[in-house]
Amino acid sequence: MEKLLLLKPLALFFLLFLSLILFSSIHASATTEKASRFWQITAVDTMKYSRDGARNRDVLTKIPFFMSEAAKLHVTHVTIDTPYDSAFYPILSSWVNGARKENLNVWYRGNFSSWEGWFGYPKNMTAAEHLAMTRQFILSHPDLFQNGDIFTPVPEPENGGPGDPRESDTKEEAFNNFLIDSYNTCVSAFAQIHKNVFCGFFSTNADIAKQILTPQTVQKIGNIVVIDNYVDNPKKMQSDLQFLEHKFPTAKIVVGEYGAPIPDINGPMNDMEQASFINSLLQVFYQNRDKILGLDYWTLAGASTELLKNNTTETPTFQTVASYYLPPQISGQITDTLGDPLSGALIKDTQGKLLAQTDTQGKFVIASPIDISVHITITLKGYKPTTKKIDVKKQDVHESSIQLLPDTSHILYQLRLFIKKYSPS
Repeated sequence: MEKLLLLKPLALFFLLFLSLILFSSIHASATTEKASRFWQITAVDTMKYSRDGARNRDVLTKIPFFMSEAAKLHVTHVTIDTPYDSAFYPILSSWVNGARKENLNVWYRGNFSSWEGWFGYPKNMTAAEHLAMTRQFILSHPDLFQNGDIFTPVPEPENGGPGDPRESDTKEEAFNNFLIDSYNTCVSAFAQIHKNVFCGFFSTNADIAKQILTPQTVQKIGNIVVIDNYVDNPKKMQSDLQFLEHKFPTAKIVVGEYGAPIPDINGPMNDMEQASFINSLLQVFYQNRDKILGLDYWTLAGASTELLKNNTTETPTFQTVASYYLPPQISGQITDTLGDPLSGALIKDTQGKLLAQTDTQGKFVIASPIDISVHITITLKGYKPTTKKIDVKKQDVHESSIQLLPDTSHILYQLRLFIKKYSPS
């Protein structure tokens, strides 16, 4: 009788234990988020046609094709550089409508023509005039914008208006103050039309960012530093990024223009040389992805750096950029040696950067550049860490179950092993 009394609680314990396992299995989440992109903003620039061709009506016929090709690059934004003057508004709206048909956000990197003297306009616009006209342009065209767009009132501001801020301390101070005033004007105007558009993103060349921008200014213009940067080798790009990371430790970096070949910097390149060079730059950006918010490739078509040869044919560099803008996905599941999914396991790279955490089904998804071997380390409290090498080609990779061993033989785990060993198959 006493033995029966002892067995009943034990039997109840087994039933409860098995019920909990079954319940957790049935109610585990069935969804796993797709891995994040490397960068929040991925863009391609259309300057040679959206700005330089703004007076050529024939360009309008090219917009649908260019926008469809931009979408194939997996961009989040297409960069449109058409001037903001009223004379160019019909052209600007045509480019924007083309982007919307491909479900793309727009990065506005135009300007008023009188700031730099484009298209024969006199180069005589003052900073005060620019602020007033920018505000009026935004308020007058609320339907042009949608949430998630980026609006740069003045790309490369050092090229117009008051002139190069390196010429004097007075100009340097005025330059920084103008950027702050321009940012505040932009934010205020978009708030008035109830659109969540990112303001600022004032691109400068790397020297202006290094010498003229101050940490105080950057803090007041969205805490984002944007450089248009062309280099003759990837080490120079790495050096420039490291300088900015040191000077602006809390800011995010956006590479507002990158590309190759620029003849005066890179000399001539054939298609494969261009793809190899751009791949090496994207590797630099990937290694610095914690600090880089976004990238904008210059340009889609019409220049030495073009991704579409003769405006029609995708180059090898097109495919290289696309593979980084939406990289291959590595998916899999982490389980224990019993095959049960492990939730909350941490997956890190060789530098200790957290890549993913398993969901309630033990599933994970991470992104990786193509044609490399990824070494991941998987850790979870109560289990022994394990490291795995995964070879990534130009396609998604699915890993079968990766098992973790418990670091101690605790009684419940041994009990489950015993049940599995002797349960009917």
